[in-house]
Amino acid sequence: MLAWLTLVNSKPNHYDYGNTVQYQNNSIYVNNQDVGTAEQAS
Repeated sequence: MLAWLTLVNSKPNHYDYGNTVQYQNNSIYVNNQDVGTAEQAS
C-alpha cells in the first residue's frame, strides 16, 4: 500500500503503521499530514 511513497532525500524513511502512518476516514496520514486517499495510493 505504501509503494507510492517516494524518497524526498537520500536518507531512508522508516514507516511504522499505527504510529507514523495511519489510515482514517479513507485518507492516509504520514506524520499527521494527509497524503491522499486509499484510491490514490492503489
